[in-house]
Amino acid sequence: MLQSLGPWNLCALVVHSRACCGSSLHGRIVAMAFAVPRINLRPPGAGGHGKRQAFAATWDSEGQPGVVALCDIAAGLHAALAVDPAQLQRQATRLAGLYRQGFAALCAGMDNTDPAKALR
Repeated sequence: MLQSLGPWNLCALVVHSRACCGSSLHGRIVAMAFAVPRINLRPPGAGGHGKRQAFAATWDSEGQPGVVALCDIAAGLHAALAVDPAQLQRQATRLAGLYRQGFAALCAGMDNTDPAKALR
């Protein structure tokens, strides 16, 4: 049972879900990081090329559904749940590795002895 709607509880809710279906890009990012099947909902009247669709097209693996209209929730969830869980895990692991590599390169370029220099 959720004790509050704080961000950590909401993240835990997504992480322990069978699938994530919502309009939040942040929910999609958390679901992706933990290999949870996911779709985003397209708000009524919105075009198909918003930030949710751009993110999914850029970072999600092939075959993973992106953004669906409200009337297509069932088909979208069916498609998301059909993606191989091993593929979802590989994608989550790959993205975590890219993050760690990029963050390490960023830190290597900083001089940690001078805090003012690190902020430039």
